[in-house]
Amino acid sequence: MSSSQANACANVVAVADEPHHHLVIDTEWVRAYAVEIGPGKSTLCHLHSLRYLMYVAGDAEIVSAPRNGEARKHHYLDMYCEFSPAGLEHVVENLADRPFRNLIFEVLPAAEKARRSDLPFASVAGVRMSPLYSGETLCAELIELSSGAQTQVTGPAIVASAYEDAVEFISPEHGARKLEDFQDLEYIPAGSTGLLRCESGKPVRVLVVTVGSE
Repeated sequence: MSSSQANACANVVAVADEPHHHLVIDTEWVRAYAVEIGPGKSTLCHLHSLRYLMYVAGDAEIVSAPRNGEARKHHYLDMYCEFSPAGLEHVVENLADRPFRNLIFEVLPAAEKARRSDLPFASVAGVRMSPLYSGETLCAELIELSSGAQTQVTGPAIVASAYEDAVEFISPEHGARKLEDFQDLEYIPAGSTGLLRCESGKPVRVLVVTVGSE
């Protein structure tokens, strides 16, 4: 981390104003950002004012330099999932030769009043579930769908094509949509149910983050 980067926290911006953090979903319960930092690139110093869940898509090596503390290297393995408290102010530098991609889910105060839906059933043919995180207000799972398989997800929840696998998403609110880009996230409102379906010739992976308490 260069001296200029280390001193960058003299000016702190909100997460929503940091150019590498792309706000995709903004609801009463949760906000979701798709974060992409190019090889050798750094973020502005930014403040995480809310508690958040981070999901890392692909192996990564970064430096996190907090405003008050020492810079530390982190090596993340694919599917790393971590819940962090509010208040972190830091600069992130990508040390790898590939983009550092992660999804951030900020927990809004109203989320504590939301009721979590039942998660998709792992017993559905052609559907494999990988539990990643389960907390008081958020639960994350990675779903792998075989070709031709489908599963339902009940809201409040967010679904994401974190690996740019083409998956069909069907909901009462938006009809049919293909998720195939890293920034393709869809929100399923409370009381609504969406359908995830794989129509490609290979398995696809979809991240599902369910909101609310059990």
